[in-house]
Amino acid sequence: MQYASTNNHSQDQTIFSLLSNGYGIERSASANVNRLEINQANQAPYLPWYAKIQTQTLNLTEETKDHLGFNPVEPYQPEVNDNSEFWQKLCLMGLDNGMLTEHDIGFLLEAPVGTSSQVKAAIDVGDKILSAYANHSAHCEMQILSKLNANGSAVGIQAEIRDWYTDPSKSCWGFELTLDDASCYGEDYDEFDRNFNGIGLRIEHCSRVSALNFKLDHYSAALGRVLYKTICLLAEICYKSNAIDYCDGLGDTSFIAKLLLEAKLTEEQICAIAQSDEESIGDVLLSINPILLEQFADELRYDPFQVINGAAYVIATTMTPWYCETKFNSQSNPQSVARQLRKELKKARPNSLNANEIEVKKTLDAVLQTVIELVHQNEQDSSWFLGSDCPLNGFAFVTFGSVIEEDAIEFENEHRQSVGEHGAIRLNLENGKAGFQTIENILLGDLCLLTLCSLN
Repeated sequence: MQYASTNNHSQDQTIFSLLSNGYGIERSASANVNRLEINQANQAPYLPWYAKIQTQTLNLTEETKDHLGFNPVEPYQPEVNDNSEFWQKLCLMGLDNGMLTEHDIGFLLEAPVGTSSQVKAAIDVGDKILSAYANHSAHCEMQILSKLNANGSAVGIQAEIRDWYTDPSKSCWGFELTLDDASCYGEDYDEFDRNFNGIGLRIEHCSRVSALNFKLDHYSAALGRVLYKTICLLAEICYKSNAIDYCDGLGDTSFIAKLLLEAKLTEEQICAIAQSDEESIGDVLLSINPILLEQFADELRYDPFQVINGAAYVIATTMTPWYCETKFNSQSNPQSVARQLRKELKKARPNSLNANEIEVKKTLDAVLQTVIELVHQNEQDSSWFLGSDCPLNGFAFVTFGSVIEEDAIEFENEHRQSVGEHGAIRLNLENGKAGFQTIENILLGDLCLLTLCSLN
């Protein structure tokens, strides 16, 4: 409601009565205050005919419209056209593997070359393919977890560990499936003489290093060895590296360790060398045996840490009861290895004083049985090939808590981040396969390792 002032006692016209608002509401005096309806007060002010806007068509030639900017020209966008061969093979792969329909491909083919419509159609194709991979991965994950449970696993993946695995802010131990042409894969070339930075569909890992740690010291030696071998097998399946092996990438560390073992040193002496530093290593060797100073003269002169790391390597390997050398590699048959490990597991007697070992043995048996049932054989003509300067397995590790492993992982993380390159494998579109088997193996290895880690 609004209020207006009127005077009902006087009909005299004054100069103020000329200020009417056009609807006859007089405001000549303030003797009375009468209520006025809102809809009446909110009506548009009176406009004479000559003040009303009149629309008129502006007739311009096309040349004039172009000159005035009424017909803006879209800039040429070369992203799709410059990689037409890639998009052609990607569409064929997607069509053959049920990821795309003919209509999806038709929208891309019919889009004007170099326009935003063409770019959008390509993005839609890429999104549908990535979505198909995501759906397949989700189904595969459910299948693996169901198999582990059906095969008698005593534990599931702990919520804290799963959160660590899935949250990129906490770890990058898992991998991502990407479709891009970013320049973070190095300047080298693959076996087809194509630059790593070209557009491609990749399984990749960012430049930050992540590690999943296992504690095996409180298990009996026999059970610990089978568990260690199983972890190494799973790591090989899912493109993870064993940090102990990574400490001896060039063979220098194991060579020094061999010399220390040949010197017949005691465990206390080995530990003393491993705990020394660059300044005290000479005095420690002298106190143990002066001959060691002569034997490691070159190392002490150029890089004393080689001797220190050699002793630390002995502690992490020879002096650890569950450690054993494994010969697993990409050429090994994972099913055969898993069957052999299952036989070893049946012979391993759990420690009666450690009730947890029975649970460990059940879970380990379930993991090995799941691997036997679900793992894929390594393909001779793989659907994936190297997609970066840095190998994919150089970013995610399994570790076992030794000092030399921690030092190696910390050094590797600083190096990877300083370089800034991602590790990746790229889909080979030449054979038209989607590469699902590799993705399924990665998920199998990841989820089994997370399950075993939940035992700690």
